[in-house]
Order: sequence, then structure tokens, then C-alpha cells
Amino acid sequence: MALTITPEIKDLIAAAAKAAVAEAMGTSASPPSILRIAEVMKRLGVSRTEIYRIIDRGDLKPRKQGNMTVFRADEVDAYVKNLPVAT
Repeated sequence: MALTITPEIKDLIAAAAKAAVAEAMGTSASPPSILRIAEVMKRLGVSRTEIYRIIDRGDLKPRKQGNMTVFRADEVDAYVKNLPVAT
């Protein structure tokens, strides 16, 4: 039984390989995704007030996209990775 690889599958494999190489080299293959405050609240499991406390401490840096306050998803993920381990 022969396996046929369509051009679409080849493109998906090439994109995945490119992303894996970029990640291994510490570069981004695509622009960072952004999150709105409600999405950050959900991701972190905290209130809007706590998000503003995190911002005030300088742990997260909000950005503006038009009139929306947004956060880079990779920065939110880095914030979570840097939280102390519960003991």
C-alpha cells in the first residue's frame, strides 16, 4: 500500500518544520498572537482587578490596538512560567 502525500500535506509539514526550527533558534516564525483582558483573565483564572495589579507591578505590559487593551500571548505564557512553584 503506497502512501500519497498531497501538496497540502507537504505545505503543512513544511510549515511545522519551519516553526519548530524557529522555536529552537529562539525566533518567531509568525507574529505573536494577542489576547484581550477577558482572555487573560480566563487564562490566568484571576479577576480584572488582579490583572490591573499585575500590570501595576510591571509583570505584564499591556498594549493598545485601537481602543482595545491587549497583551501578547507569549508574554502572558512567560509570566505563568515565571510564577513560583506551589509547595
